[in-house]
Amino acid sequence: MNNYAAIGYALLAADEMRLTKAQKERLWQLMLTIMDETSEARAEKRCREGR
Repeated sequence: MNNYAAIGYALLAADEMRLTKAQKERLWQLMLTIMDETSEARAEKRCREGR
């Protein structure tokens, strides 16, 4: 999955959560920053750990 698809999934979830436009913008910015600084393996590990 590419970064834009991952961000798209997160924004779709944000839509479902009815986040404000400002909250969605912040989510977008955080995701881009985290994706630049974190390995895909670490992100996958975090996902497997669950909530």
